[in-house]
Amino acid sequence: MGSFNLSKIIGGVIGDLVLGNKKAAIAGIILEALGVFAICFSEIGLYIGLVLLSIGGGLYLPNLYASAGKLYLQKSKYLDSVYTFLYGTVMLGALIGPLALLSVQQSERWITGFILVGLLLILAVVPIIFINNVKNDSITTDEQLPPLAARVILIVIALLFVGILWGVYDLTATHANTLQYHFREISSLPLPPMFWSSASSMIIIPICILLTVLWLFLKIPQFTKLALGFILANLSFIILVTIPESPAEGQAIIFILSLVLFYFAEIIIGPTLNSILARYTNPKYLGILMSLNFAPASFFMWLITSFSTEVGGYTLQIMIAGCILFSIVTSLLILFAIIKRFTSLKNV
Repeated sequence: MGSFNLSKIIGGVIGDLVLGNKKAAIAGIILEALGVFAICFSEIGLYIGLVLLSIGGGLYLPNLYASAGKLYLQKSKYLDSVYTFLYGTVMLGALIGPLALLSVQQSERWITGFILVGLLLILAVVPIIFINNVKNDSITTDEQLPPLAARVILIVIALLFVGILWGVYDLTATHANTLQYHFREISSLPLPPMFWSSASSMIIIPICILLTVLWLFLKIPQFTKLALGFILANLSFIILVTIPESPAEGQAIIFILSLVLFYFAEIIIGPTLNSILARYTNPKYLGILMSLNFAPASFFMWLITSFSTEVGGYTLQIMIAGCILFSIVTSLLILFAIIKRFTSLKNV
């Protein structure tokens, strides 16, 4: 994960300062496809393929988000929908990829599966080719922005709060994964066999479709959306705290409710953060900032783990602390929403 995060930073720099975001995103997909093909041939090809996948992903993700942001700055009311849609396409790929490999697993034709994934990656280049190449000097926005100092504060606040969310989630994910494993073994709910192993994609994709359409017609200030996301995340964690590590079968529905609430929070908060970065960042450096949105969460995790080498043994305590933190963040965001009504930040 650390090497991939580093490759995203390098990819953002290359996209913003060298190739341009569109060309960098296309180069990233091509490298990922070459990486998948390389895995098919030999053990050395496996290592080469993993390196190419890391480099390609680092080029692709931040520059795709930067290209989308620059393209819609003159139609900023669509930014939230655009980033929600992109989030959904990523999750759709995460669902289709394993299914493609699973379809050939039974016949042990793994090479066929990897070739299929590589071809799908190449096809993913096609829609990017038709994206208009927006030059930094020609980018304008259709709204009046707050002063530079205020924009910096807004970006820092958004990154910090979202970093807290993902830091707490990463530290407590073991509990949710353990419950998911138990319910897969004991649940008698009429769900597809792959639901428990692909729950995130199967739940997130419909949510993305719903919110993509909803944000086209419902205008809610972005920091208010962040507050809503934290409320849902808090409710999800409160439910998780009540479920023991060895749950009863009847608690499966409650657990699914917790997942749905958290994934709603994720699909509200993640794309909204990208939208905030697109609105308030200098477009010339948007790819770089998109590549750094993981940094606050990583710092938060480092800060927690530096005080204890056995964080895994305190999952319940961290979840309770997370609920408290989420409540504080929600209160601060609501306070911010009240204050901005009487300042120059009315359109935030």
